[in-house]
Amino acid sequence: MVEHLELVVQWHRTSLLPWSSELVGDPRLRIVTGDFHALVAGAANSRYDAVLIDIDDAPDLLWHDRHAAFYESSGLRAVREHLAPGGVLAVWFATHPGPAFVAAASASFATTELMEIAFENPCLRQQETNYVLLARVPVYAERYWAVTGDR
Repeated sequence: MVEHLELVVQWHRTSLLPWSSELVGDPRLRIVTGDFHALVAGAANSRYDAVLIDIDDAPDLLWHDRHAAFYESSGLRAVREHLAPGGVLAVWFATHPGPAFVAAASASFATTELMEIAFENPCLRQQETNYVLLARVPVYAERYWAVTGDR
């Protein structure tokens, strides 16, 4: 888990959230305080089965200008390099990410799906709609990239 805010990391480590103890107790989890965007831009020294992103960002509503590259094909391909064959990228959005981002994801991954999630927000006591984009690296990634010419 990469978290930018040390305070949020401490919430997990001190079990402030109801599910934190179980999460932090899982030996597969490593919590890193850092900048996700900078880590993804670096070399892919490890490959992961999944990259799950909840960054309160969107292509048209950036918290920082440096996040913009993530929403383009080059940024998505950088994330893809950190995924193992068959790996999945899941990105949560509070608003629709827009057709340009969905097209960039479709061009960068073998399959993509944008899901609309309607739910009752208990904090605001109202109905909300969020979106989750799922993108998958093909199981036979090296052969797929050789055929498509994309890497």
